Amino acid sequence: MSIVYKTLILCGTLLFLNCTASEKKGQKSNDSETTKPTEQVLYATFQNVDGTWGYDILSAGKVLIHQPNIPAIPGNQGFELETHATQVAQLVVRKINAGIMPPSVSSEEVQGIIGIPN
Repeated sequence: MSIVYKTLILCGTLLFLNCTASEKKGQKSNDSETTKPTEQVLYATFQNVDGTWGYDILSAGKVLIHQPNIPAIPGNQGFELETHATQVAQLVVRKINAGIMPPSVSSEEVQGIIGIPN
């Protein structure tokens, strides 16, 4: 074989390998998705100065959302009961885990949890 022919075969092979590597680079491997750790989204409730309750949504040790008052309800009133703050915080965490961003809650969702009539 001539040197030119060998060089063409080598260049063709390298080009083929480069193209296949580029295609694989853009694809996600199922193995890496199942073994890749996900950031855990947590919540914590807290009591406001006036005795009402709020919640924080945390990820990787950082506060994503600080919610001292009832979301989606007019005014700046906090939750009367810690359990209500917990239930709304859990709803927000479920939305984040489902990929819903921003994880806003509707007044209907909040009213269903805390029992405020329409």
